[in-house]
Amino acid sequence: MLYLCSVKVSVIIPFYKVEAFIGRCAESLLGQSLDDVEFIFVDDASPDGSASVLCDVVSRHPSRDVKILRHEVNRGLPAARNTGLAAATGDFIYHCDSDDYLEKNALQTLWTAAVTNGADYAYCDFYLETESSSRVLDNPAFSDSGRMLREGFLSGRMKYNVWNKLVARSVYERSGVLFPDGHSMGEDMTMILLALHSVRPVRVPVPLYHYMRTNPSAFTAGPSSASASASSASAGPSSASASHAGVLPGSPSVISSEVEKSRLDDIRFNADRVLAALEGRVEPEFIAFFKLSLKLPFLFDGKPGYERWKQWYPEANGYILKNRFLPLRTRLVQLAARLGLYPLVALYADLLSRRGQ
Repeated sequence: MLYLCSVKVSVIIPFYKVEAFIGRCAESLLGQSLDDVEFIFVDDASPDGSASVLCDVVSRHPSRDVKILRHEVNRGLPAARNTGLAAATGDFIYHCDSDDYLEKNALQTLWTAAVTNGADYAYCDFYLETESSSRVLDNPAFSDSGRMLREGFLSGRMKYNVWNKLVARSVYERSGVLFPDGHSMGEDMTMILLALHSVRPVRVPVPLYHYMRTNPSAFTAGPSSASASASSASAGPSSASASHAGVLPGSPSVISSEVEKSRLDDIRFNADRVLAALEGRVEPEFIAFFKLSLKLPFLFDGKPGYERWKQWYPEANGYILKNRFLPLRTRLVQLAARLGLYPLVALYADLLSRRGQ
């Protein structure tokens, strides 16, 4: 793989209502050990003082290449990511959420791993941070893009968050893949579409990103990235998340039916987008595994979630026990749901809750 640009990495950071958090995020980015990086901040018409805080931080790093772009009206996280992509010139693209932050050597470590291994898709482990705890969530290692796609993303073992992955700009260009403008919930499934066009991935077995579940007001904590995602819950007790379609981490336990319907519609749109791309390119069992991973978080969202689980992709239920890539306990709770044993499903969800998940 040839790297021809003087800019090694373009970092894209959309922001909206993150006045209390963007300073820490920007300091962690502009203080990175890697040189020749461009930072593209996209102000999605944020109504608070986020832009002012950002400009103050930028002023303390005059040697850094920083662009601040602005939407005149709020267009949502996917559109903001696409605005950043259109302005990017680096060999690699990295997305960072504006209420999170990175280890100082994160970009250096990811970029070095990609270049050293001739990889076009580098990913790392990350910290899941709440107000009361911090723990490391890791990912399986793959050096073959086909296995990463099937045994990682589609099986539910690997999380498809956007913010722990460094992807060559050439992958975006040859695939034509963009983020789903207007469909925020589940927009991180875009990383699966990019994986379809990856040639060689590499895992960095070190947590380099701090994913914060402490800001319910930012759009990066809402529908667009409730994603420790479906795949996060698939990993079982060690990383189960709140439902990507119901209650969000740190948010009120009750949301309007209209908002919930919109979020579900977005998930279905993004899922169908991925499924259409997979058709004819991936074996049927892996498509079924993906459908099961998509609806798994519903089982952790009470009786309404359980009813929704039964309605979504019932044709995939016959593959529950065949997914050898997931822990047995995860397959068994899905089997209980298939057999109509809701009390067992509820008991499992309660046990996870009691363990602080």
